[in-house]
Amino acid sequence: MGSRSRCPKSCPPQAERLGLCVTKCFISPLEEERHVREGIAYCVAVLVATLCLLAPLHLWSVGIDFQAWAILITFGITFVAASLPFLIVLTVARAASLGSALYYLACGITFGLVFGGVAAIWASSLTLEGDPDHLSLGDGFIRFLPTFLSAGIGGSVCYWVLAVRLHPNRRVRAPAPWSSQIAQ
Repeated sequence: MGSRSRCPKSCPPQAERLGLCVTKCFISPLEEERHVREGIAYCVAVLVATLCLLAPLHLWSVGIDFQAWAILITFGITFVAASLPFLIVLTVARAASLGSALYYLACGITFGLVFGGVAAIWASSLTLEGDPDHLSLGDGFIRFLPTFLSAGIGGSVCYWVLAVRLHPNRRVRAPAPWSSQIAQ
């Protein structure tokens, strides 16, 4: 048809007309592979956090057994609840070039504190104050803190290992040669 394609790669004119070539023009195959790896790492991290959330309930004999429906419902709630904070953490990490384990560990601890506080507020609002089963805000926070801290730390460390540490293009400093170490 004589028109020059806007895409640096050779795209069929039909694909370019439909807008299907635009994504492939701006995202390199390495970027696309990184997005897939980060998505898989996020799903595995949410699964680890889900198991961390369900394990204490099973150990406390609350009545929730490790049935498929309980795992799926908790996974879905965790997946949705953690998605926005995760995107914020990931955006800050990319903008500031942060990839250390301490950064992700600090974010996991923050997640645990925030979501533990939300769970404590929710648990304390379920019953009236005169009820013998009433859980005060402080007691609820102390009760839920280890569970949500383990979920935040487990999920963040799992994500860091899968998406950052095992990255194939990660720059690892080579050890200095023996002669330079002896000279110092």
